[in-house]
Order: sequence, then C-alpha cells, then structure tokens
Amino acid sequence: MTITTEERLIEAIKMIQETRDYLSRLPPVPVTTDHIHKMTAFLAAPDNTLLIRQQVSRFGEYRLPVGFALVSAELRGDTLRLWQEPAPSGFTPPPVPLAEGITIELRWPENHDRKRA
Repeated sequence: MTITTEERLIEAIKMIQETRDYLSRLPPVPVTTDHIHKMTAFLAAPDNTLLIRQQVSRFGEYRLPVGFALVSAELRGDTLRLWQEPAPSGFTPPPVPLAEGITIELRWPENHDRKRA
C-alpha cells in the first residue's frame, strides 16, 4: 500500500490539531501559549485549511413537516453524496420534488471548529 505525501501531510496536520487542543487544556504557561499560537497560525494557512476541509464532511437533510428526512446529504471535499433513509413501516413518503428543486443546508459537525479548518 502506497501512502501519498498529501495523506501524510493530512495525518501530520491532524496530529498538530490534537496536540494544540491538548496543550490548550493545560494551565497557561508562556512557552505553551506561544506554541499554541504557532500551531494555530500554521493550521490557519490557506494550503492547510484546504487539506483539512477536504477531510471534514458537512451534513444536511431535506425533511418533511412530519420530521421524516426525505433526502440526506453529505459533502466531503468536492464529493456530494445523497441518499434516502428507509421509511418507517406504514409510512409512504411522497416523491422527492427534484423538478422544482430542493434546498439542503449543509452544516459542519458540532465538534468541528470552522475557524481552524
């Protein structure tokens, strides 16, 4: 199995994020605070931000007024995946109104800080 340079960089960036997050939980010390700022600046660089965003999925759903998700969506990098969940027994969902167009608002996972990525 060949690992690309981009895959290695993504793993390194994830490790830097984890380390920065860990250091942020420690009592503030000038040296630690300085390293946190350096890591945050590195992670905010445009090239790194693009790589990080390609690895984080955004999710959304098109819901009926009764609360059933008629269509679910996931955007990961440049790839959009759409699917339909099975309907509860005894419920027949209406057809998806694609001819008129539907709007699905995609959201970042709650544990993802958009400023970092």
